[in-house]
Amino acid sequence: MTNPSDIDNSKFFVNSDQKDGENFVKDDIERVTAGEIAAHLKSVDIFRNLNDHQLLDIADTCTLKVFPRGYNIVEAGKPVNYIFILLTGKTNHTFSL
Repeated sequence: MTNPSDIDNSKFFVNSDQKDGENFVKDDIERVTAGEIAAHLKSVDIFRNLNDHQLLDIADTCTLKVFPRGYNIVEAGKPVNYIFILLTGKTNHTFSL
């Protein structure tokens, strides 16, 4: 099996057919590729045993989002339609009783 980091990233662009093109921007200058996302996914426990094609299929559905410091990504009790995978930074979780 090929290591996802060995995949030619120039051939796979994340959701290149989506109309919201700014979702592909990384650091405001570079497009994020499915190969780059697949390499990150491989390090996440729930994706560890998937092959490269499966990782690329999942990566192709991903959208990069940048959240400002202090932003509430999810709130307890509210429905969530996405899974979030943190690539960089850190999160805190708090609960109000």
